[in-house]
Amino acid sequence: MDDELQQLLRLPIGDRTDRFLHLLLEPRFLGYWTFARPLDRGVEIADVLTWYDDVVLLFEAKTRAVGTSDLRWAARNLEDAITTINERATLLRNGQVQSFRNKWRGQVQWDPTRVRDYYGVVVLNHLSEPFDPRELVPTAFRQSAIPIQVFSLEDLTGVPPISWTPQSEA
Repeated sequence: MDDELQQLLRLPIGDRTDRFLHLLLEPRFLGYWTFARPLDRGVEIADVLTWYDDVVLLFEAKTRAVGTSDLRWAARNLEDAITTINERATLLRNGQVQSFRNKWRGQVQWDPTRVRDYYGVVVLNHLSEPFDPRELVPTAFRQSAIPIQVFSLEDLTGVPPISWTPQSEA
């Protein structure tokens, strides 16, 4: 197995999805503008944040570790992710964040006056029948201050869901 896969398998289940999402997005959004789990004064701003010019994408990933998820799991986690994204967008807009760091740019000062648009992206990593997230949690979408899009990890990768549990843990 290659080193990145070995590193992923050593992480706790939820962290695996976050790291995989970063590995997936980093080359597509150019690592220069992508920040993995950016922290500001101990608060995680997003699982992955992409800041390019006047646009910020806040990614939140939710993972169902075992079994097939029912719609209650999906609804609960969608509501949680949408709430978190909106709270973090408010922190960013209000200038309550000081800076971000990534390996290409180092420490980058946050300037909320440069950002015009915020978008939220929820990535669900779970096995389930297809569903429409807007029908599942309509109130969360209506109350969201920013546009929210929902993808499955399969939507982003084109790879059917796989077990994230290494053979030794199965």
